[in-house]
Amino acid sequence: MRKMHKLLMTSTAIVCIFGWNIHSDPVQAQPKTYKCESYTRIDGTSSYRVSPSISGSFGFFNQANVFVQCFVPVTRKQCFYKDNNKWYKCGDTENRIRARETGELIFDFTKGIGEIYEEDGKKYHGFGSIYEFNFK
Repeated sequence: MRKMHKLLMTSTAIVCIFGWNIHSDPVQAQPKTYKCESYTRIDGTSSYRVSPSISGSFGFFNQANVFVQCFVPVTRKQCFYKDNNKWYKCGDTENRIRARETGELIFDFTKGIGEIYEEDGKKYHGFGSIYEFNFK
């Protein structure tokens, strides 16, 4: 009986060690990817929403800024968006500034999505419907 007990204890220790090593693997899980999608309401009108849903996010079409349709609350997590299969930090204005022939610098809102907007004292990242984004 004593040998059986020692064998059981040793087996349990080995399983625990291997189990711990499996779960402490340094490979990080990929963050969930979101997108801003168009949908049709019951009344037949179109709108936008974040998919999969993020609490506090909303979408709408604004004629003043046709490149931003969805808004996601700003958190402590860092925001990234995907453009041409490459990930960029949200709101990175260097990726959005282009020079006109006149030399004037303007913002190109088709690039550098994720800019922070403020509405009623709350801050949101703005996204267009052609971009994927995530938070790390």
